[in-house]
Amino acid sequence: MAARNAKSTGRKAASADTGEALTGHEIGARIGWLFALAAWLFVAASLVSFDIADPPSPAVSSAVAEVANWCGPAGAHIAYYGFSTLGVGLWLLVAGVGLGLGLLVGGRRVSQPLFRLIGLVLLAGAVSGGHALFFPRATVFPEGAGGLAAIVGVDRLQQSFSVLGSFIWIGLVGVVGAIVAFDRWLIAGPVALWNLIAPGLAVAATGAAKGDGAVAGSSSAP
Repeated sequence: MAARNAKSTGRKAASADTGEALTGHEIGARIGWLFALAAWLFVAASLVSFDIADPPSPAVSSAVAEVANWCGPAGAHIAYYGFSTLGVGLWLLVAGVGLGLGLLVGGRRVSQPLFRLIGLVLLAGAVSGGHALFFPRATVFPEGAGGLAAIVGVDRLQQSFSVLGSFIWIGLVGVVGAIVAFDRWLIAGPVALWNLIAPGLAVAATGAAKGDGAVAGSSSAP
């Protein structure tokens, strides 16, 4: 009887251990997430420490110049070609990918990640296009602001639609990109912010009303 109970207990423990063990797919997903996080951190650090004086920038006087980028020559190349091609909109891509990785580690699934990425690209392109359109000289790159992709696109738009028309089309691309990338978050975010600040506003309004009433009462007193 005791042996039978021991066998039953052993089977239960084994099944419990099996239930808690990670499957091969889960292990692979976690390893993939770690690699993606490491790549994201490397790219983000490269962009943060970008220096126009690092190779391969044409501003460098010597090919053996000391690299200031935190991630070395590889980071300097990523930052230079990233900014020179995509402009400031690159930050939106990096931030969006970082948000997606954060949601995954929090146990939340990102639906339709390919469409989200396309939306981020459109939104980033619109931001860089606006930069190239309105602030073409606000950059350290000699070719202009916004990155080469935005510079070429804005030039084509201006040839056909002038400044105002170009702004309308760029704005449309940005709105479409934001909807594709964030859809319901565009509504949920402002609603959550309003729910956060509304109680404070109500308290402030009530206090102001009481203060006005007290002032009115004191002024009407003989």
